[in-house]
Amino acid sequence: MPMSYNAIHPGKVWLDTSGKPIQAHGFSVFYNEQEKLWYWYGENKEKTVGGKQNTIWHWGVRLYTSPDLYNWTDKGQIISRYVWLPMDWDDDKLMIRWKKEWKV
Repeated sequence: MPMSYNAIHPGKVWLDTSGKPIQAHGFSVFYNEQEKLWYWYGENKEKTVGGKQNTIWHWGVRLYTSPDLYNWTDKGQIISRYVWLPMDWDDDKLMIRWKKEWKV
């Protein structure tokens, strides 16, 4: 059964329309007037476990869309964790550097 919200619930896990936790951390949101859709993209941390055993800081970038800012549909991974980089960047700090360098 698809998930549906009519409010934001601070402190609770926010699920996408398929019932999975939203994975778009360190995110940006923008609105496309022609499509009448909100776009939310951010770091995919579904394979990040935290603590000393953590070896994956992020797993690429995921994209979600919403008509109302409450209900988000997962559109999949739009940037792979293993994207080729033209500069000598530490893979674990990719998203921080990417946002800083291009002011996203």
